[in-house]
Formats: sequence, C-alpha cells, structure tokens
Amino acid sequence: MSLARTVLVMDDNPDAAAALARVAGTVGYAPTVLTDSRHFAATFRALAPAAVILDVMMPDQDGIELLRDIATAAPATPVLLVTGHGEVWARMARDLGAILGLTRVAMAAKPVSRAAVTAFLGTAVTDAEHCAG
Repeated sequence: MSLARTVLVMDDNPDAAAALARVAGTVGYAPTVLTDSRHFAATFRALAPAAVILDVMMPDQDGIELLRDIATAAPATPVLLVTGHGEVWARMARDLGAILGLTRVAMAAKPVSRAAVTAFLGTAVTDAEHCAG
C-alpha cells in the first residue's frame, strides 16, 4: 500500500506557502496548501495530514490559535512552526504547543531553508514509521 503522505502547509503568503509545498513534494509528500487560516480547522480534520507546516503570524487566526485545533484533533501530528518575526515568537508558539499536549513541534525562521523542511519531514516520517512498526 503506497499512499502518499500528506502535509498541510498553512501560510498567508501564497509565495511562501507554494515554496514550502514544492520542497515537501520533492521529499515524497503530497502537499495541501492553505493561505486563509479560517479554513484550517476543517481542512485539518478532513485531511488528517501526516505533518503540518504552520506560519505563526497571520491575519484572522494566527498559528498559535491553530495549534489548539491540532492539539484537540491529533496531538501527535508533527508541526513545523515558521515565522519571519523572530525566534521569540516561534519559541513561544512551540512552548504553547507543548502545554497544549502537542508532542512533536519544531521551529524554523523565515526564509525557511530547504534543509530545515526536509529534515523536519524526514524526522516526521521516521517517527511515524517507528510508531507504526
């Protein structure tokens, strides 16, 4: 059975979201891109992604609010928090994720390097295969 692993990419900047999705696609993930955070919760529940790449600072609902949705629905989902507003915001979001019960949260500063995304997704795959095996 070879179902493509899915990754949900949520970034209000369409160019940044597309770039993150391209990298995910090169390492075997089927990316779904959202640029409107108001659609995140429903899409996350319907998709049940193997991983999430999540911008921290967005209009409408920010990444910190969306961490609550992930923690409620699937707290073991690996999440890569990305931000162009400094590491303090990413660390704060990561710490909040831990408080909410998320078990696999990483962070990266924008512009996010290809290496950071591939390392995160590689770890997500390894962890998932470990849990399944």
